[in-house]
Amino acid sequence: MRFVGCYIDKKKRDLPVMAGSGSMSIPKCYRLCRAKRYAYFGVQYSKECWCGNSYGKYGKRSKSECRMKCSGKKSTFCGSSWRNSIYTTGLPARRRPRVSRLPLSRCSQHSVGWNGKCSRAIDGNTNQNYGKKSCTHTRTATGAWWQARTSRRARITSVRIYNRRDCCANRLRNFVIKVDGRVCASYRSSRAFSVRTFRCNAVGRTVRIQTRNRVPLTLCEVQVFGRYAKGRSRSRTPGMRFVGCYIDKKKRDLPVMAGSGSMSIPKCYRLCRAKRYAYFGVQYSKECWCGNSYGKYGKRSKSECRMKCSGKKSTFCGSSWRNSIYTTGLPARRRPRVSRLPLSRCSQHSVGWNGKCSRAIDGNTNQNYGKKSCTHTRTATGAWWQARTSRRARITSVRIYNRRDCCANRLRNFVIKVDGRVCASYRSSRAFSVRTFRCNAVGRTVRIQTRNRVPLTLCEVQVFGRYAKGRSRSRTPGMRFVGCYIDKKKRDLPVMAGSGSMSIPKCYRLCRAKRYAYFGVQYSKECWCGNSYGKYGKRSKSECRMKCSGKKSTFCGSSWRNSIYTTGLPARRRPRVSRLPLSRCSQHSVGWNGKCSRAIDGNTNQNYGKKSCTHTRTATGAWWQARTSRRARITSVRIYNRRDCCANRLRNFVIKVDGRVCASYRSSRAFSVRTFRCNAVGRTVRIQTRNRVPLTLCEVQVFGRYAKGRSRSRTPGMRFVGCYIDKKKRDLPVMAGSGSMSIPKCYRLCRAKRYAYFGVQYSKECWCGNSYGKYGKRSKSECRMKCSGKKSTFCGSSWRNSIYTTGLPARRRPRVSRLPLSRCSQHSVGWNGKCSRAIDGNTNQNYGKKSCTHTRTATGAWWQARTSRRARITSVRIYNRRDCCANRLRNFVIKVDGRVCASYRSSRAFSVRTFRCNAVGRTVRIQTRNRVPLTLCEVQVFGRYVGRTLKPSR
Repeated sequence: MRFVGCYIDKKKRDLPVMAGSGSMSIPKCYRLCRAKRYAYFGVQYSKECWCGNSYGKYGKRSKSECRMKCSGKKSTFCGSSWRNSIYTTGLPARRRPRVSRLPLSRCSQHSVGWNGKCSRAIDGNTNQNYGKKSCTHTRTATGAWWQARTSRRARITSVRIYNRRDCCANRLRNFVIKVDGRVCASYRSSRAFSVRTFRCNAVGRTVRIQTRNRVPLTLCEVQVFGRYAKGRSRSRTPGMRFVGCYIDKKKRDLPVMAGSGSMSIPKCYRLCRAKRYAYFGVQYSKECWCGNSYGKYGKRSKSECRMKCSGKKSTFCGSSWRNSIYTTGLPARRRPRVSRLPLSRCSQHSVGWNGKCSRAIDGNTNQNYGKKSCTHTRTATGAWWQARTSRRARITSVRIYNRRDCCANRLRNFVIKVDGRVCASYRSSRAFSVRTFRCNAVGRTVRIQTRNRVPLTLCEVQVFGRYAKGRSRSRTPGMRFVGCYIDKKKRDLPVMAGSGSMSIPKCYRLCRAKRYAYFGVQYSKECWCGNSYGKYGKRSKSECRMKCSGKKSTFCGSSWRNSIYTTGLPARRRPRVSRLPLSRCSQHSVGWNGKCSRAIDGNTNQNYGKKSCTHTRTATGAWWQARTSRRARITSVRIYNRRDCCANRLRNFVIKVDGRVCASYRSSRAFSVRTFRCNAVGRTVRIQTRNRVPLTLCEVQVFGRYAKGRSRSRTPGMRFVGCYIDKKKRDLPVMAGSGSMSIPKCYRLCRAKRYAYFGVQYSKECWCGNSYGKYGKRSKSECRMKCSGKKSTFCGSSWRNSIYTTGLPARRRPRVSRLPLSRCSQHSVGWNGKCSRAIDGNTNQNYGKKSCTHTRTATGAWWQARTSRRARITSVRIYNRRDCCANRLRNFVIKVDGRVCASYRSSRAFSVRTFRCNAVGRTVRIQTRNRVPLTLCEVQVFGRYVGRTLKPSR
């Protein structure tokens, strides 16, 4: 980024693209225009950001005309009214591609009126008098149009239209311009025009002008400007070729319907190509059909396929029972061979009249029951028969031979399932003899099941398809139906995984993702998971017959009934939980001799007189705590309350593990003994009241399991060093935080800053550094102030640091030296106090010795100078005037490259003062914030040069 200058702007903008407006600053506008890949940007009127690749067509002005303060950063200037402060973005200016007039051909129009042919608009004659035979004319219609094409695909930047001038110019007041069917410009006005150029910026070949009102369309000349697309443009419909107009019937010529509604030829092409078909056909203006072969009903003349497409009226989409057929460019897929698959391992609902299940797969297609060739079950709702293929297969169809000697009407309402999924169904008042059902499902087990109360009789079942290649992967591996089980409020499967639109596969996925061994679907819409089931008993499958909300052909339990399945995962063993011994107790205070140890002595007597209960003094937040022998997962905490009196004191409290709340209780009813779920990891268990009462606990029992192995420390490398003295010039120089503080929190803060040591002081302060101990060590007893964020630990004291290691190596402090300054400037010069006096090496603080700078009286008076190259500036030292007027320098800021790095505001003046800065840049500026002259006797800058040039600033 580099400042170019202050330039004039006008309504036809010098920088044409507005990138933003509102709260604006120079860096923000830089980012906006650089992101758009422009070479220059300008800030104008304090809040506007403009971008472009060239500037200056209206001339340059003095910088003083661009002094309106930026709305987003008042210390910088953002142009003025119709004045741009222009900067570079660092990117090269993009060359504007050459645009020329593109020749048009192959014109057409809606209709021809008054002999106004379409070719008149592209004949090069721009005469606007209709009598000179230079203008087109259509008949009066809504949506009358004219179009022509470029020789090849092009980026069309603008379209120029010459309107009729001898009369009727007001007809051309409401129209659109389209390129390849997409609107790129429009016009709607009460005023007519003679010649007008419309910006378009679209890519295509066909340019169409179309009216939006009921008028004839007249155009005297149309000129198109742009540039041809580089190389050979890629077709949007590769491989598409018109085949012809073909007859269709109910048994479709192209069997797959891909879409219906607003239809066009390219849309149908995309739909059928996505399905990998070789041919597609558009029919009846709105239907799209796909297939790999065509023509079985014969070909017709193109004139019979002239119904306009519903999605694009300029093209034709077949007609009634006529397909306009095209190729998709894909090869026709060979229809895989389908054969009859042998069945075995049959079973059925029950056996009636000696009609065994094997009769349906014995190869005997005799349909007379007396010939012992038909199966028979007992009368029941949902009677079924099933058999299996030898391995997993894609089953395309199932053929059923019905009984013919009698009772054929029994087989009028049934479904066919493959691996439990319905693939075909039949419901009719007419019986059939032999019928083939399309199935198209993958699996092994074929089941035929009635939906009414009848016996099921099948004389033969034949299955057709092909075996799946290799071993196909099941979508629900390991899923198996277990049964219908009772549920109650305390759930049989404890975890709810989902509710709403539910199906068995969906619930399977939800519970398997949570690593549970079993799942159950209940009340049509609920999904429950767990690792065990059945504690309330099993019921008949007939009690789990509520249809799934997400798939009505399957059943998802019922009210308080779970249809339970396996997920295929092993049941996770519930880790053993035992009572954990507690020790090292403490409490808020002791009242009535109720020591803390009484709550962990094993005595559960709830009478205070038996010396088995603790007691604190009355206070808000009274607490009791104890520790486990090592880190553990605490699953629950059991509390025995006092029963002889005062049980209602324990009605509002929390339970914490290592300072984190894991359970709470708030009620108007007191309890005697209660177990609280916790599920937290730690050692220290604390019970703390939330109201002003004494805390009494008769026994506290903690249940859980110790963490396996050596638990991973949350504070690796932390070690207590000792208690050390601190002073105003800090032993550990960097303050990382203050307020609610604990040792682990301070550890994290200083470790994040990469320091080797940290110290906690005065209960609430956190200090960091790479060395310590310059004021000496003290006894640990002097660092016993309780931490504000964790009262059970100590955080130093007044001017005492409890110092710890962070586990990181101490960083070497980079060498800092005084950096020479040059190229100074200042707001103005008063009393001959030139800017160079502040960097001449003379630290005399008497103005009469000609060693101090001086500006005129102003708000925001400033002085600045630059280092020789980019540097990290760590501090700035200022020598103030001492002979008089030192109190003028009491309210100012120090900036590095325009960013404030230090500030001073006080009622007391100083003589010499060093300000911490820690900023990266070159230009150091000192600027007042009140209305005074600025006087500096010497400015010294300390830091180190940056070895590597940084990226452009944001």
